[in-house]
Amino acid sequence: GVGFLSRWYPYIISLPHEPSCGYSKQTRPHILDSLEVLRHEFRVDVEGWSSELLKASLYADRIANGLHADYGEYIKSPEDVSKLDNIKWALCQVASRGTAGNDEYGSLRMVPIADLINHDVNAGGFTELTGKEQMESGDFLDAIEEEDKGAFVVRSLRHGRRRPLRLGQELMVNYNVPLYTPLDWFISLGFVPTER
Repeated sequence: GVGFLSRWYPYIISLPHEPSCGYSKQTRPHILDSLEVLRHEFRVDVEGWSSELLKASLYADRIANGLHADYGEYIKSPEDVSKLDNIKWALCQVASRGTAGNDEYGSLRMVPIADLINHDVNAGGFTELTGKEQMESGDFLDAIEEEDKGAFVVRSLRHGRRRPLRLGQELMVNYNVPLYTPLDWFISLGFVPTER
């Protein structure tokens, strides 16, 4: 890594110190408390989730250890943080903040700003540009350059209809992971949406 010389440095330092994936060892005590809240307050069946979180944590550790073995010597890390811990932190960040897209541009990507938008099942989703969008063809923008391919656009939509935001109103997006079970949501994103 190039540290503060990276063009991504401002984004990286804006990421939370403790990522919100459900298998983070640092947040494990809080996660277990969250399971009790889900069980008692929201009536979510969390039976077996604790052991599934442990399995996810062990699996993430295996991935991190493999990456560390292959790439550890190339990674710069502050003296008080191990390279392995940095890899685990990064995996958790990607699991909880990555946005799925076309394989041509990277099927899972970290998208600055877009990863700050919260989920609402009734909102519009992320739209990935193909580079061929034209307003005259009914698209909502003109993709001016081929470089627009793979970029994500978020529009304020509610139930598929345009919804202008009022001053101070939060922009929401549908994370669009319909096959995720409540446990999948919790492990990957660190929360279970109300519709699950």
